[in-house]
This record gives sequence, C-alpha cells and structure tokens, in this order.
Amino acid sequence: MDKKLLTFRYMTGFECLGADCEDTCCSGLKVAVDEAGYNALKRGLPALQFEDGVRKCDWNEPAFAVLNQNKDGSCRFLQAGLCNVHKHLGQAFLPDPCAVYPRQITEVDGHFELTGAMSCPQVARLALLTDDAMDFVQMDVSDAGRLVPVERLQTTASAYTGHINDVRQFMLDLLAMKTHPIEHRLMWMVSFANATTGFLHKDAPDDVIDRIARAADPLRDAEFRIKLVGAQEERAVPASLALALVHRLIRLGAASDAKPAFRDLIVDVLKSYASDVDPRPGVSEIWSEYQGRRARVIERQRARMDTIFTNYAANYWLQSPFTTSDDLLKHMTRLLLQVAAQRFLLISLRDSRDTLETLDKAAVRVVYTMNRVFEHTNLVDELAQELAKQGVLNDAGAMSLTRF
Repeated sequence: MDKKLLTFRYMTGFECLGADCEDTCCSGLKVAVDEAGYNALKRGLPALQFEDGVRKCDWNEPAFAVLNQNKDGSCRFLQAGLCNVHKHLGQAFLPDPCAVYPRQITEVDGHFELTGAMSCPQVARLALLTDDAMDFVQMDVSDAGRLVPVERLQTTASAYTGHINDVRQFMLDLLAMKTHPIEHRLMWMVSFANATTGFLHKDAPDDVIDRIARAADPLRDAEFRIKLVGAQEERAVPASLALALVHRLIRLGAASDAKPAFRDLIVDVLKSYASDVDPRPGVSEIWSEYQGRRARVIERQRARMDTIFTNYAANYWLQSPFTTSDDLLKHMTRLLLQVAAQRFLLISLRDSRDTLETLDKAAVRVVYTMNRVFEHTNLVDELAQELAKQGVLNDAGAMSLTRF
C-alpha cells in the first residue's frame, strides 16, 4: 500500500495548464541545478543546447549550476509557453525546482505535508475560490510527484518545534469559525500569538505546554472573543501604519527592476484612484478613498472575500511552519502583512467592485502576482522592519492589520 501524505482538497485537483496558463513560471526566476541534475541534462541534451541553457556556477555561488535566461528573464528552454526539456526528455530530467513547483512539501517527523504555492495562478484559483478547498485529505505519496521537502522538522529537536502540531491546530481551529468575519478570526489568532510571546520562541524553555494551554483557554470562551472584537473595533487603524504600507507597495511597484506583472498591477491600482480633479492623488488621499471602497466591497461580497482570505491564511499555516520565525507573533504578523497588502490591492482594482466573476479573476491576479513578489524579494521582512522602526508594528499594530 502506498504511503499517504496530508494535503488540502484543492491539491488533489491540481494539473498544470502549461501554455494555456495566463502566466509562466519559467520566467524571472533563477533556477538552481544540483550536480545530479546538471549531469542528467548534460547526458540528455545536445551539446550546444546544453551549453547555451546551463551554466556551471563559480566556487563562491551557492548553487552547483543554474539555468540561463534570455534578456527578458525567461528560461532558455522555454519555447511557445512550454519547457523544451520536459517536452523532449520528460519530467525526470527537470531540475528539482522545476519538477516540484508549485508543490511545496514539508516533512514533520517523517510525515509529509503537501501544499501549493500561491504564486501559481492555477493553485490560487483552486485554493481561494471554493469553501471546501481547505478540507484536509490524504493523498498517495506516489501521486505527489517528486518529494523534495522545503522544510524538515523534528518535534523532538526543541521545545519550540515540540508543540508545532498543537499550536498550528489551535490556530486553524480559530480560523475555521466561519460564522464570524475573517477580521474577527484574525484578531483572535493575534491575541493568542501575543499571549505566547514570553515563552513560545526559538529559546523556549522545556515546560511550555501548560503555558500554551493557559494562553489558549480564554479564546475558547465566546464571550471573551466577542469582547475582544468590540474593544478592537472601537480603535481606528493608525494612519501611519496604513500610509507606510501603501507607500511601500507603490514605491516597490514603480521601481525600475519591478517585474512587469507587478508593475502593471500597481499601475492599474493607481489609475483606479486617479480622477479629472486629482489625476495624481497622494498616499493619504488613496487611503481615504480606499476605506470607502472597502466598506462597499465588503457589503456586497462579504462571503467571497472571507473565503478568499480564510483559505489563504489556512494555506499559510500548513505551508509555512511558525518555527521558521523567531516567535509566533512575528509569524502571525508576516501573514497579516501579506493579507493587508493583497486586500488593499484587490479592493482597489475596479474589477473587485463589479461582479463575483470579476472579483474572482482579480483575486487570482493579485494573489499570484504578489506571491511571486513575496517569494523572491524581502518585501514582507522589509515592511516589518520599516513599520517597527516607526513604532507602529507592536501588538496593537498587528491587531490593526486585521482590519486593513
């Protein structure tokens, strides 16, 4: 009998669209090739094609070799939207990053967990737009493709990793309370993370299990959760937090080295705020207008917006172990920065204010475009550092991000 792995339902239906996809994963990325992959390509490809497409790295580079790129950033082996290596030699000859993507595998105590990278448009479509996409299911390991874990964790390695399953499950349980708006559920998750900052971190002591339980207990009480939401909703989102986030997104999208898809997204967002009266509105004017748009979009499309960002958050918690961050609150803040940035961009686009169909299309565009930025830049960490320097990214700032 085949060994099983844990995954979400949406991954059981994933198939690469190839040339029919609205974008390509074979452009703009530096693909590392290990020694075995290098030798396989050397054996399988004609000599001239191999020399043109693969470069062996110098001694001071982290990879053994890389795939060469054209001037536009596309892979030398990309032809008419398809990979020439895959077409003529088969998947076995693909380097690990190409063979595995968009699948992401985490190994915990020898058990495999499979998720999809939201930087793939088809993954984003399958993961974000249906209510049951994040149901846990078992899949045969043989159906998951090449098994190359991104992270390998042992719960016996430290007190921090020792409680990864219980802590993650509690976060997912809070997220699963779908009769409440996503903003409220994110607040509860922040509250729990904040309550653990004194002891659940990379230097965690051995006796943390009782303290984790005590941090979780108040959030099991419905009255406590309601009071927490009420207290937070009485506070306005700090203008300094909002302006810093919006300004950073616009500045990054306008940079000369910004990827075309990201630059086009930012241009469309800015155009949506321009008017005959003010063709080049400032960040404060954009934020003021955004708040009105947000209220209107949420009123019309509350259910779909909740589904999109609930599913995004659930995928994050399985795909990105919180032990990769210094503590639970920092890991939660990373998620909140991603959600806040993508909600701002999605609600800003004109398409989000039309029909459900156009909202869905805009959501896929925003999420896969931004996740390519998240995966290949330090945007989230830079945002966190910038906001921390301004003194607005404390526990109150994290709470404010839930309402962006």
